[in-house]
Amino acid sequence: EFFGVLAKIIRIKNWITRNRGFQRLRRSILFRSRRGNITYLDHAGAALYHEQDVRTFHAQVLAREVLGNPHSAHSTTLSEFASRSAGEVGGARSAAIVDEARRFVLSFVGASHDYVCVFTAGATDGMRAVADAFPWLAGESRLVHVDEVHASLLGICAPARRYGARVSAAHVVADGAGGWR
Repeated sequence: EFFGVLAKIIRIKNWITRNRGFQRLRRSILFRSRRGNITYLDHAGAALYHEQDVRTFHAQVLAREVLGNPHSAHSTTLSEFASRSAGEVGGARSAAIVDEARRFVLSFVGASHDYVCVFTAGATDGMRAVADAFPWLAGESRLVHVDEVHASLLGICAPARRYGARVSAAHVVADGAGGWR
């Protein structure tokens, strides 16, 4: 089975190498390969941003906005922005952008107004926030995870144990028929 997968990977690599359209796309936006012969595959954690996105959208936003700490309700003191209200610049404007992003995410996943979107620094922080908010019952709650998981999932084990949950790993293997046992 391993050699079959390896053969497929080699065929895909050969196709990518010969396909001129893919190579143009790769050079232009996909992997920022102009800075070196790099193919970035760790999209599970975070995909690379496209240079075109930075040049267009972000450059436009940063050219016309004065953004500050979204946790501060200040406005800028720059005289060129004096005619704007405090809600249009500085921390208040940043907070409005973050709130808009939260509403977009909730709408995108079809969540009701009962849900809250929380942005974290990464998967581990997100999992830890869930673990800290989960209503663990000492001696009754149980957290079972597969034994080969991303490190971010392991970040919830310590809080679960701290709240008295039993934590264990289950060994799961492929059954050879497309399923797991």
